[in-house]
Order: sequence, then C-alpha cells, then structure tokens
Amino acid sequence: MTLDVAAVALRDPIPVGAPPQQVARAESQTLALVKWLRNVPDEEAVKAIDGLLRSHGGDAGHDAASRDYGKARKQYVTSSASEPSNEYKSPNHGHAWQLANGHLSAGLQLARVDDDGSLLIPPRYSTVVLEIGANSRNTLDQILDRNISSPNAHAFLLTFEPLLDKFATLLARNSRADVRTELGFHNARGIALPFAVSHVGRDGWADLKISGKMDGCASLLHVAANYFSSHCTNTSGVLETRRVPAISLRRVLSTLIPSSRSVAFAKIDAQGADVALLRAAGAEALERIHAVQVEVVRDRMDSHLRCPPQYRAEPGDDPREVLCSGVVAALGKLGYVPWGVNCSTIRYTGAHGCEADMTFVRPQSFDEKLVRSLCVPMRSCGPNAWSKRLVAHPDFRVWASQ
Repeated sequence: MTLDVAAVALRDPIPVGAPPQQVARAESQTLALVKWLRNVPDEEAVKAIDGLLRSHGGDAGHDAASRDYGKARKQYVTSSASEPSNEYKSPNHGHAWQLANGHLSAGLQLARVDDDGSLLIPPRYSTVVLEIGANSRNTLDQILDRNISSPNAHAFLLTFEPLLDKFATLLARNSRADVRTELGFHNARGIALPFAVSHVGRDGWADLKISGKMDGCASLLHVAANYFSSHCTNTSGVLETRRVPAISLRRVLSTLIPSSRSVAFAKIDAQGADVALLRAAGAEALERIHAVQVEVVRDRMDSHLRCPPQYRAEPGDDPREVLCSGVVAALGKLGYVPWGVNCSTIRYTGAHGCEADMTFVRPQSFDEKLVRSLCVPMRSCGPNAWSKRLVAHPDFRVWASQ
C-alpha cells in the first residue's frame, strides 16, 4: 500500500446511487489503507493521513474522508478480531506471508542495494549485461563464465526470471552446501532477480500465463496461435496463471543499475513482448542500452510452413511486430539496426523453423568486441546465425577469421 494508492481511495467521493461494484471497490481500497496504516507507528500514520487528506481534498475533503476512515477502521478492527488471520504482519515491515486466492505468498529480501536503490555492483565491472526472461537454458552466465579473459570480462550480468523454479535453478548453479552467499548471487559476476520485466511500462504485479506443461512459452500476453507445440502455446486456454512481481525496464535503468554504468548488451526473450517492453522504456532511457538481442519470427509463409504470431498483442500494438521485418522497423525507430545478420540471411532454427534470435546495435556507440563475444555463441549474429546456403559467401570467411 502506498500513499499514491491511498490518495485514490480517499480523494474520489462515491456518488449517491453508485453501482454496487463501485461502492465495493471503494470500501476495499479504504480497508486496504487501514491495513497499511496499522503497520506504521501511530504518529507517522496520523501525520501521513492528515497531510494526504488535506492535499487531495482540502478541509472539506479532509473532514469527509476522516469520517470514512474512522468508520472503516472500526469495521476492520471489529471484523479482524472475530475472524482467523490468513496473514502474518510484522509491526514495522508489513506482510511477511499471506494466504490469499488459493496461494501462499511471502515477502523476501532479494538483493542488497545502495542508499539510492541501485544494486551493489563491484567497481571492477564498468558495464552491465541484461538478460530478461532467462528461463534456465542457453543463459548468458554460461558464456560469461567461459570467457573470463574475453572482451566481456568487465561486464556484470543482471538476470530476470519470474518462474520461481527456474529462478531457483539459476541461484543454485553456484550455491554450495553450508557456504554463505550474498543475496541474489547468481555467479561471481552477476545477480538474478525473480521479476518479469513489464511490457506496458508499469511496476507492480502481473499475471504470467502458462498454457502447457512446457513453461518456456510462459508470457504476460495471451496465446493467439500455435506453430510449435500445444504443450507450450495452447490455444484452448491457460493451464496456470501465476501472479509475479513486475518491474519496468525504465525502472531497471533509472534505479537498479547505477547511473555510472551503461548496458552494453541486453538479451531479451519475453515471449511476444520484446519490442513492447523496449518501447515502453522510452527513447531517452534506451540510449543507455547499446545493443539488444531479441526473438524474431519468420516473415515468409508458404504451403508447408506458416508462422503466425503466437501471442495476442496489447491494444494499440501491432501484432506483426514479432515478425522479422516488423521488429527491424520498430527497433529502427528506437535507434537500433541489425548487426551481422538480416531477415534474408538469418537461419530460423527455433520452433520448427519459425524463430531465430537477432542482434541489433546502436551503430555509433556499441562495443563491437563485447557484443561479438556474446552474440556469436548465442547464434544471433555472424556466420553462426546465417542460413547454410551462405557458407560460401565471402563475408562468412571474414567473420570466421575475426
């Protein structure tokens, strides 16, 4: 509960004759405010609520909302005294754990941060590599660990993976029995966090949809079609929806990553939302990201191979922005161009010949050696990403020699 949410609950009066749903929503918001206030010292609560009420409603609004607050607090205290609790709250830190909507959830410390909220990245790492939607295979930590003396030796890895068991797998790779590790420790050069990166640019909670027994296709978007496996993208419905914490890319760049670091490379696999989450960050924030790897879908459709967009785009977004030509056009508007590969030369090796990973760069600012050290092993640039028919091309030999 934040003061911004509390403001909504208190400054908007409920008109006479309002629909029952609106009244119920207002009561729920007010009770949520009461719960929040009970977790802070009385003096702080009084000061916060008084300032909030006056700033959003003047004296009249203050008096009216105070009456509603008093009524709601009395109702909450009375009801909570007679009902068994489904949550444990620390007096100073809010919910520790909660039973709600058929799930047990808990608040956990994930990583240590500086006074300004930025992650504690050792000074020897001058740049950051992002991995969004890591799952637990083909991950960047495996490449970085194998190239300690490579051009990416000065890069620190920040990984996001919202699936709890996959996040745990990432943490467990370098965990040893009875040996203490730092919070969020993914490897000696990185931190992992269990967040989804929001494709709509908002922080909060998000619904991660898993439509089959293969969670590699889990997405914040709804499934629209299937060209791979019904166990991954099942058009008949969602098998499971998980409520996960979501953070915007803008917030990652403005808060979690220290302002002294830029992002040399970002590997993104957001299942249909790659372009959307980049665009939601805004052009100014994206200037700190010098190269990105995203997933593209084959444009060409013929009698034996059809690759329609698998996920339903958000209202206002173009569903064709997952197709290779659509991705190139959209990222071009954000200042990125394909590097070492294009829609004509790329080899579509994923999802039965429908998908591929492609690297895009800001031509004037990217670190070519660092990007090459990551995108070549990931097969998203250069000869490893090219169609087999181009093996004899002169450029192939140039890349191979480098």
